[in-house]
Amino acid sequence: LVGFNHSIYYTSVDLPWLKNVLNTYSDLSTLVTTKVEITDEASATGLFLRTEIKGMENWDVSNWTSMYGLFDSDKPIKSDLSYWDVSNVEDFRLAMQLETTDPNINNWDVSKATNMSGFFSTSSENKYIEGMDLSEWNVSKVTNCSGFFGGITNWPESKKPNFTNCSSD
Repeated sequence: LVGFNHSIYYTSVDLPWLKNVLNTYSDLSTLVTTKVEITDEASATGLFLRTEIKGMENWDVSNWTSMYGLFDSDKPIKSDLSYWDVSNVEDFRLAMQLETTDPNINNWDVSKATNMSGFFSTSSENKYIEGMDLSEWNVSKVTNCSGFFGGITNWPESKKPNFTNCSSD
């Protein structure tokens, strides 16, 4: 289960099991998996606290409704998340608390999202933000987007989501 560098390698796991492993092995530095099963009752909240994750690009997250606090890490994401189907996610609170890495989420379908508060709750030093273009995101159902941009001040206005039902300040 745990190798010399405190890493875990699996191809398919269910979310409750994965959360248990991540909580049990507090010194885990790397997780490699290609598929995570989630049930309606399961929550991904805080799943990847300070853990480097690899192999997420093929995960089926199409039935997830919450990504609250999903990523809270100073470790880079080594996966392209552009293919994730997040079209059923309503809660994106504190979802991308990443210090480094461009998770490539420009084309996500966030049309069911209602809460995106603190989405990028990160330092203002984050350089990957400058290249992101979320202007095409449909955020018409979002009613809570307070602190969406965290401390980020270098993001061009033309690339930001167009919130109409809330204030992102």
